[in-house]
This record gives sequence, C-alpha cells and structure tokens, in this order.
Amino acid sequence: MQPRGKSWVPHLRSHEPIHDECQDFTGWELFGERAIRRGNYKAVYIPKGPPPGETKWELYDSMQDNGELKDLAREKPNILKELIELWFKYGNETGVIVSPDPYEVRYQGP
Repeated sequence: MQPRGKSWVPHLRSHEPIHDECQDFTGWELFGERAIRRGNYKAVYIPKGPPPGETKWELYDSMQDNGELKDLAREKPNILKELIELWFKYGNETGVIVSPDPYEVRYQGP
C-alpha cells in the first residue's frame, strides 16, 4: 500500500503553503466511530443507541464551534454529503473495514 501524505520539503525550504483547504482532508475511524475533516468542517459518525437507527452523521464548524455543540447537518446538507463521500474515498484508499453498528440487533437463528 502506498503511504498517504505530502512532502513538507517545499514548505521547509521556502515557506510555500503545502495544503489546499479545498483539496486536503483527513479521515479516521476507530471502534465503529468515523470522522473526516476538510477546512473548517468536520463530519462525525458515532454509533448511538440502542435503538438501532439513532446513529447519523453530524456536521460541525470547528472554527465557530470547537466544542462541537451545534450540529449543522440540516443547515448545510451539501457540505455534509461531500464530507461523507470523502470519508468513503478515504476508506477505500486505506482499506478501512467498516465495523457494524454495535447497537444493531441481529437475528442469530434458533
């Protein structure tokens, strides 16, 4: 697997910016939780429950709300959609295995 990232050499030599707010994003996942950040916006998915179906992606503006108290998902659905798509791009590029929702009830049979 090819390592992800950018060289810092141009920045260290001439202080040229190496990040583009519109293009660069950072994604992560752990124990079923997922998150992605691009620019000021961060989308998070944290399994909540039971009951199943309570879990949804949330959107926060890290510059205006660094405590992540005001979910902007309904106000900015297009930004949330873009970030979710980027999270799945990140997942495909890095080989993430998406864990099942720990609160989802599964039929085990008789």
